[in-house]
Amino acid sequence: MSITRTLAGLNHPLAQAMSNDQSLSEPEEKVTAFPHRQRNAPAAQISDEHFEALRVVLNHVTEAILIVNGSGVIEMINPAGAQLIGAPRETLVGQMWTRHLSRPYKAEYEALFADWRCSKESQLNHGPKEVLFKRMDGEFVECDLSWSCLPGDKPMFIGIIHNLTTHKAEYRELRRLARTDSLTGLANRRAFDEVLQRNWTDAVNHNLPLSVIIIDVDYFKHFNDQYGHIQGDYCLRKIAQVIEGALPSRRCLAARYGGEEFAAILPGCTAEMATSIARQIQTRVKQLNFSDQGLSSLVRVSVSQGIACEHKQQFRTATALLCSADTALYRAKTAGRDGVNGG
Repeated sequence: MSITRTLAGLNHPLAQAMSNDQSLSEPEEKVTAFPHRQRNAPAAQISDEHFEALRVVLNHVTEAILIVNGSGVIEMINPAGAQLIGAPRETLVGQMWTRHLSRPYKAEYEALFADWRCSKESQLNHGPKEVLFKRMDGEFVECDLSWSCLPGDKPMFIGIIHNLTTHKAEYRELRRLARTDSLTGLANRRAFDEVLQRNWTDAVNHNLPLSVIIIDVDYFKHFNDQYGHIQGDYCLRKIAQVIEGALPSRRCLAARYGGEEFAAILPGCTAEMATSIARQIQTRVKQLNFSDQGLSSLVRVSVSQGIACEHKQQFRTATALLCSADTALYRAKTAGRDGVNGG
């Protein structure tokens, strides 16, 4: 069997024992797991020590491992590999391994193996490369995939698959936390700056309107001093919910800009639309009630808002747009607060 020859080419300590074991060398037999040893096994069969070593190496490696022939047909797969694909090992052996790749990667690896079949090089390696495996239940799994050629009379390749599902989920969560304000749950300043620049580029390239609202809580220091920082934090969270609830689409972004200031990015919104959204925020903030926190039902807060809108290259940069909204906010505050300026 070609696997036996492969191990022999590697001078593997199990090669001699396997070459004497007819049950492992029959070409028509597909080795998917280690068969139970026969009670009347010949003396030359694999020793207990070698058998256990082989079982441990292939059946207990945590990474998914495939061994395929030069045509890309699976000749051996370990339990972790079968679990990743979601099918019994005996049904996977004899299949083309590329059958379990998502479509874009399938064509790439079929071409790679075709090149390898024509290559005279003995040291063929590829990866690691991120790919998508398609499980038998239709779910996709993000993985790192590496291939190496095993020496021997016939081309054999070993593929090592590292499941990235947990790693990717942790990375996405860390990235989300790095872009989220921990107090309000809104986007933080870093995320705001990134999204603003991206939407600015889209607006300029496609001649679309882009509006920005900067929102400042009126007399927030006085609120903090009178009711305490715990109540102040609660107030900011309730205002954040109002702002986020007023956004017209998922393309829009609400962010905590800093301290008691918030900001909203409104792609595709004209100045008139932005003004309407700001009015909604103004009304809903003034309706907030803090009696559930033990404060008087008469306690109220308000916000001042500045609006700027980019359309038809009115501003040269995203920073200029933001500065215009900040200037409008200053005018709203100097006009007596609890108002909307700009647009």
